[in-house]
Amino acid sequence: MRRKKTMFILILFLSSLLSTNALADILTIDIWAWIPSGNIADEILYIDDNTLQWNYPGATDTNGQITISTWLNGTQVLNNVNWYPNWSSSPWSDVFNGLNPAFPNEAMNIVFQPLFSASGNLNDMGVRQMPTSSNGYEIGIGFSNAHGWSRFQIDATYPVPEPGTLLLLGMGLTGLLGVRRIFK
Repeated sequence: MRRKKTMFILILFLSSLLSTNALADILTIDIWAWIPSGNIADEILYIDDNTLQWNYPGATDTNGQITISTWLNGTQVLNNVNWYPNWSSSPWSDVFNGLNPAFPNEAMNIVFQPLFSASGNLNDMGVRQMPTSSNGYEIGIGFSNAHGWSRFQIDATYPVPEPGTLLLLGMGLTGLLGVRRIFK
């Protein structure tokens, strides 16, 4: 009987070590942006936590508009929320607070998908700054020659511990303590 109990505890421990899978949340941000006319410079939209802010040194037209939609794991959270940036402190716009869900402040995989550019060239936009720990996980999307409407989508995938994995890890640690107790 003692041998069967020991084997059962060892199997629990090994299964907890082998099943450390984690689920991943997928945050999708879909943005339609009216890029104001001005100098042909690199306009950058920074996304950080729950904020968006433009840096556009050549802004002469203050009629920009951003339409934001977000999804978390396929469920829509924001639906076509409009933001009209104020350029009173050029080259920086005012800050949009309200990105929901917030852009994660942790390591993540990023997939950037340009969907539409007024210039007709999807290469006019792209990731200029990847989110890393050294920049506070802020992402910068740059636009060149993309005056007019542009649309892009960002998919950010980041790990989330699965409750079952944590349960198995706990059972494995309990099993390890049980084995230690049996062999004392």
